[in-house]
Amino acid sequence: MICNYVTGHCERGCSLGWTGYRCEKECEDGTFGYECTNKCSGHCFGDSPCNKTTGICDRGCSPGYINSDCGTECSTGYFGMNCSENCSGHCVNNESCDHETGVCFNGCQDGYIGTRCDEICKKGYYGKNCSLVCSPNCKTCRHTDGLCSCKAGWMGPNCTTECVWSFGENCQYPCGGYCINQKCDRFNGSCLYGNCTLGTQQNDDSKHITPVTIAFIVGLSASVIVNIVAIGSFLLELRYT
Repeated sequence: MICNYVTGHCERGCSLGWTGYRCEKECEDGTFGYECTNKCSGHCFGDSPCNKTTGICDRGCSPGYINSDCGTECSTGYFGMNCSENCSGHCVNNESCDHETGVCFNGCQDGYIGTRCDEICKKGYYGKNCSLVCSPNCKTCRHTDGLCSCKAGWMGPNCTTECVWSFGENCQYPCGGYCINQKCDRFNGSCLYGNCTLGTQQNDDSKHITPVTIAFIVGLSASVIVNIVAIGSFLLELRYT
């Protein structure tokens, strides 16, 4: 710019980044542009001032902000330096995390803990702030709502109901029909009142006939037949004599 040769006044104004009657003053930190009338975003990295001519953050942005002047917050679901990190997605009520730190200010969904809600409950715990204890009868316990896969002998969403006429994990196997009143041990399925019903016991005993027993029966039957034939022959001879 050309100043007045008598007064030194810059009659057409100052260059970008300068102000004053004679344009002799550089813009103060935090301002830029013509006559230093523009405000920096205030989000330049390390609280450094923006470029006094352009307003650009020459050193980059603080966490949570992007664009050359660092005047734009991270999009929903992102945070951190250059908005390059993802929120956990487990903030309560599906809220977005803080765009600078990733913190869930209003807490976590059930089953998650930590300032960013990025940690699941330890084994054996579930629910809000992981404050609820899983049933000891659970084989596995879902960290969000405590829904269980049950150990042998138990059933129900929290594995607090004993098996009836059934046994095994989640009571998935029915007691055998050979058990008296169909009552069996809910853990291993063995009959509670004796081994089995009378009819079944007899049927079961028939399964234990050995080859030796079979041979004895066959031999005895053959002997009886031979004796019958001999006696018959003897009687015929007596008849014709």
